[in-house]
Amino acid sequence: MFEKHSQKHGILKLVVAELTKIQIPVSCDTFPKQKLLHLFARMRVYYTLKFRNRALLDESAKSKAVKKSQKQKKLAKLRNV
Repeated sequence: MFEKHSQKHGILKLVVAELTKIQIPVSCDTFPKQKLLHLFARMRVYYTLKFRNRALLDESAKSKAVKKSQKQKKLAKLRNV
């Protein structure tokens, strides 16, 4: 569901609205289903963003390492001249 709503405003409300369509196997009428769904969706959105941001940082760190090694090669050539 995150992929479907990732570019929309109010993603948490949209995900919770879709989750409410699914029947939860709870027999207690006083159980706060809506609150549980809200907290679950919030946690999943945060974790998804956390790991995506981490992956983006890893990609940018790799590209910086490649750039740095290229600079080192150029400097090494200049030293040998």
